[in-house]
This record gives sequence, C-alpha cells and structure tokens, in this order.
Amino acid sequence: MINLTIKPNKFLEQYIDYFWIFESESYQNIEPQLVYPLGNMEMMFHYKNPFQYSRNYSDFEKQPQAFLCCQKLSSIDVMPTGEIGMIAVYFKPYGASLFFDLPFNEFTNFNIDLGAIIGDKYRAIHEKLGMANGTTERINIIEDFLLENYLEKSVYEVEILRKCIDIIDSKIGMISVDDLANEIFITNKQLDRYFNKHIGLPPKQYIRIKKINYAIAMMEAKKKMNLTQIALETGFYDQSHFTNDFKKITGITPKKFSDLLNKK
Repeated sequence: MINLTIKPNKFLEQYIDYFWIFESESYQNIEPQLVYPLGNMEMMFHYKNPFQYSRNYSDFEKQPQAFLCCQKLSSIDVMPTGEIGMIAVYFKPYGASLFFDLPFNEFTNFNIDLGAIIGDKYRAIHEKLGMANGTTERINIIEDFLLENYLEKSVYEVEILRKCIDIIDSKIGMISVDDLANEIFITNKQLDRYFNKHIGLPPKQYIRIKKINYAIAMMEAKKKMNLTQIALETGFYDQSHFTNDFKKITGITPKKFSDLLNKK
C-alpha cells in the first residue's frame, strides 16, 4: 500500500497545498469513508479503478476517471470499487481558479469530468499516469499539465483572497464578513465577488465551513474535551447552534462524529 502526501514544486505551492497518492491492491474490507467539506477544491485522477460515492448514504454511483471536485456544501460517503490507484491535487481555496476558467459558484457539489473541461487532452494524461514508473513520474505529469494550463490573471484578487484566508485561519473562523472586509480595506460587495469567483463560495459560507473544520481538528486533538467546550472555543453561541451547523456541513451530529473518532 502507498498512502502519502507530497508538496508541489516551488511555483505551484502558491496555489496547491499538496498531492495525495493512494494505491492499494487490498480494498474489499475498506468501509465507506465520510468526506466532509473542507473549503477547497480537488482534482482527482484514478489510474486504476475509480471510487464510488453516495450523497444519501445508500445509492452509490461511480466517480469519473478524472475530474474536478468543486466546493462541497455537504458530505458524501466514498468507497473503492476495485484495486486502488489514484492521485489527487488539493488546491488552496482559491487555487483552482488559476488553472480552470469556470464559474465555480455555479458548480457547488459537482464533480466535473475533466474531459468536459479540457477535451480529449485528459485521455493522454490518463494514459501517461497508468504507464508511469512510480510516484515521482506521476507527480511530474500532473505538474506539467497544470503549468501548461496556468492562467496569468486576477493576481490582485487572488492576493486579496490569500490575505483573507490567512486572517480567517489566524482567528479560527471567529470573524464576521463585515470585519473581514474592513481588515482588507475593500467593500463587502467586492469581497463577495472575489470569493464567489475564485473560491466558489460566498465568504459567509466559507467561514462557516472553516469553523466546523476547526472544531473537528479540536475534537481529533482533544478527544476527552466536552463538546460544549469545543462549541464555545470555536465561537458558537451555544451547543444547539454548534450542532445545527455541524450537521449541515457533515451530515451527522458532533456526538456521532466524536463516537466515530473514538473508534479509530
């Protein structure tokens, strides 16, 4: 089995957090995995058998061989269908907009087949990945593809968003849209336009997702911490508001999520 993350080259690390490579011949005993919104987009290539996924925890459909996973607003269950060989590109929240000229805010909860975006070119990439001799060669193939498709545009807007993400992270999501716009010295209307254009979500929705992510990180790090404490430390008025937002994002309650963590 291979399961590792790799940083991109110096230029691409401005827009990409990491590549994730996962290979395994053994897949029969892998349970469905809950995949919840993280506030970023991904590009995924299956050079062996694609995964299948479900939005309602029962009816599964197969993923495309190569696709762009746009912003998720709700969780999905994912499981393998056969021998696993995949490589995923985890973009920074605004990163995909530097390689794909799409109205991302119109594609939330969509997996877009890469063939529908770049045509038959993706077949050549898919074939190269299948024949590649190891992880390094596969990373090089995808980095070359990304560099060929880099869009030199909207540098100012992306820099604004980079600062916004840094502020949201530093405050673990405990900031209003009004305060965020004031810190960056732009209007709420501009902020909303930049977020929808490059991230695919309005700023309020992005902040809500990140707050839940921070709560999950705290749950993972401090398994014995009371859920009410976690709710308060991540800026929720009370546990009821925390539970409602948590369930909207992950599909399950904080208690059930905590129980799943404790089983690991």
